[in-house]
Amino acid sequence: MHFQKIDWILITVCVIVLLLLALITQFTPGNLITLFFIIYSVILLVVCQIEMYRRTQIHLLSISYDQKSNYYQTECLFSVFSSLKNQVPLPMMRGWSISPDFAKLVIASIYEYKPKTIVELGSGVSTIISSYCLQSIDNGSVISIDHDHKYAKDTENNLAIHGLSNIAKVIYAPLKTITLDNQTSDWYDLEKLDNIQSIDLLIIDGPPVNNNSLARYPALPILYKALNDNAIILIDDANRIGEKKILDLWLQEFDDLEVKLIDAEKGAIILQKISTEKHIYSDKSKVAIASI
Repeated sequence: MHFQKIDWILITVCVIVLLLLALITQFTPGNLITLFFIIYSVILLVVCQIEMYRRTQIHLLSISYDQKSNYYQTECLFSVFSSLKNQVPLPMMRGWSISPDFAKLVIASIYEYKPKTIVELGSGVSTIISSYCLQSIDNGSVISIDHDHKYAKDTENNLAIHGLSNIAKVIYAPLKTITLDNQTSDWYDLEKLDNIQSIDLLIIDGPPVNNNSLARYPALPILYKALNDNAIILIDDANRIGEKKILDLWLQEFDDLEVKLIDAEKGAIILQKISTEKHIYSDKSKVAIASI
């Protein structure tokens, strides 16, 4: 039972009213038994109605967040489809893949900043979406890095199906142990990344965390020199504790980054490498909270 004070008051009022009506209309002892059953039935009915109402409220509260989230993701999905000119269905989103709200963020960032070179850590539906955007603005290329040979091949096949193989290149780079600041970590094979010299947009959605919550930390220290002035960095899964710690470490290490925290399903972060001129007037301590 989930009775509240107001429920007991309601039940008491109902009983008192029924008793008063009974006393007014019934004067013979023969009707007391009938009166008892009437009162009992009414009380039972009221109790059942209140309990059903309370349980419905609790159930609605428990699913309200999921309902709102699903509605918002559907809304973002419509934005994704309206922004692309795809003739072939996109791979599934959410789960291990990016969510529609992050896809929307990727599209908005490409159309706003018009990057010439997009480097992506973790291939998949985001590779296809980025390629479609670059095709639309008739500018740029995508380099997508994946540690899993199967996923890399799947992305290559999907790019071919969508007619985007001329825009995006998938590089299979298995994870290897690297040492960074006297700490070892499993990250992409650095030899596979030698040719990456210029980055306008960096999308970080890999490698998988597994047993290391800081698995994605090496991305910025390793690729920082390739970032052009005003380069944009998009980070998925930013709600995780590991990603929050990674952000703190990056901000301590690099003093020319502007930050926006995005209210997304899995959390997202936008970093921008400020150009030398702008950096003189910037205040890195200010962190803006943004909504897609």
